[in-house]
Amino acid sequence: TTGAYVEVNGATQVLDRDLRFNLGARYYSTDQTIEGPQTVNGVLSFLSRTSNYDGLLPSFNLAWNLREDLIVRASASRTVTRPNPSAMLPGTTFSDPSAQQANQGNPNLQPYTSNNFDFGGEWYTGGAGYIGVALFRKELTGFTVNGTNTIPFSQLGVPFDQLTNLQQQAINNRGGPDAATVTVQQQVNADGVLTILGQEVTWVQPLDFLL
Repeated sequence: TTGAYVEVNGATQVLDRDLRFNLGARYYSTDQTIEGPQTVNGVLSFLSRTSNYDGLLPSFNLAWNLREDLIVRASASRTVTRPNPSAMLPGTTFSDPSAQQANQGNPNLQPYTSNNFDFGGEWYTGGAGYIGVALFRKELTGFTVNGTNTIPFSQLGVPFDQLTNLQQQAINNRGGPDAATVTVQQQVNADGVLTILGQEVTWVQPLDFLL
């Protein structure tokens, strides 16, 4: 993974109150190789798959001192979560004697992203104590779900000669390895947007008045 970022920090005054901000963006590019074992009819082999992805992650933060002990905050950002490596292992198992249904990892899974929006504030009650309230909204895209893909047998990465005679005959009856399709159960990146709304309340109270 390679990346680069740019960041700008600044401060000004609005209504004679301090306003602090920073904004920036990070670009990343990832090239990956996924390799794992698979056993078909007692024969062990290793599969290797390569894939790549890139993206831009902007970020913005704002803090405004309404009073010396009261700060209002707002932020917006995009974050990325990479897929589970165990869901990307390319090992294949067949769930029917005709090699028409298979389970396989998906090395082409893309990371999913979240657009995050936060608004809140803190009231500082003295020392390290404060009370904070925050509202947040997250818009997730590309999260992974169980799905199916229909692909030619030749794209599975399973050697044809490792299949049983019954499976080879069934594939030849469907047009041969390049034409016969297999329905593959695997994790896929979902369409659509998942929106999460929430709120947080924080109370930090030092106990130095007791101890």
